Amino acid sequence: MQVVKRSSKLAKDAARYIQPMRPLRVPTLPNDNSKWLYEPKLDGYRAIALKNGGRPTLYSMDGQVYDRKFPNVFDALSKIIHKDFVLDGELVALEPSGRPNFNELQNHQHTDLPIFYIAFDVLHFRKRDVFDEPLEERKKYLAEIAESFVAPIQPILVFPEDVDLQMAIQVVKQTKNEGQVAKRRGSIYLPGKEVDFWRKHRFNQEDKFFIGGYIPGTQGTGELLIGEFRPDSKLYFIKRLIAGLNKFNRRDVYGSIQDLKTKTCPFVNLPEKASEHQHAITSEVISECVWTKPEQPCEVEFIGRTPRRRLRHAEFRRLLQRSGEK
Repeated sequence: MQVVKRSSKLAKDAARYIQPMRPLRVPTLPNDNSKWLYEPKLDGYRAIALKNGGRPTLYSMDGQVYDRKFPNVFDALSKIIHKDFVLDGELVALEPSGRPNFNELQNHQHTDLPIFYIAFDVLHFRKRDVFDEPLEERKKYLAEIAESFVAPIQPILVFPEDVDLQMAIQVVKQTKNEGQVAKRRGSIYLPGKEVDFWRKHRFNQEDKFFIGGYIPGTQGTGELLIGEFRPDSKLYFIKRLIAGLNKFNRRDVYGSIQDLKTKTCPFVNLPEKASEHQHAITSEVISECVWTKPEQPCEVEFIGRTPRRRLRHAEFRRLLQRSGEK
């Protein structure tokens, strides 16, 4: 794995890898188009694309060189006529409908879907950083650079200044994008920081799942092991869940399932192989698990499902009432 080497000299006067600024996740977006610009939130890999003296490089969010991983994007980057710039954007695998498909992006070496780079900001242009310039000026630079974009590089859709937030959300939902972003007019760019003048809101799904065990940790529960009953009436493991758990609800969750502890694993599809996915419940991990009868339901928020029916970006919301409880 090749990782970019940072240089204090380059940081002052040249196009180079710049750590992306991160939006703050919020439950609702500000509804004031006089102060905010709206863009769709794309489901892909954040990436930095640049040319330094005419030499292109494509970086991942954490500074890995992506030139060979996404050769079509790299080739298109080399064809941009400007020779000194840094773009912030997202790599996405686009379905014919225009919907990004994250699973296909993860399988980018074998997918039939085209991989696009969607640029939404400019961080360096004409041999100088433009962090301190307002968002609108950086958008103008992006429009200038985009005049020489060729597929599969393109600028992001920015809704008209007078668009109503609800209308923008409706359009984004119709195209099945994962969410919406609001960016405050006049705002600067702070590399590597999470900021509240960029705000993101995901259009997540919610559903009921059952707790089948846990891995001990803080306040008793470190990670919840959740599953779902399928038409064969068996419980299938779908997620090691840690997001959404905090020092307050961990204690409640732990107390709610102590009377359900059992020595038998309730999931029919465990153990998993280490090669199946990054956080597999292997035979080794099973030795750490505490099993419970799958009678305690919980509500979980998530973006979508993988082809194997696993949850993506799942987050614990709350415990639900057990069947038969009043």
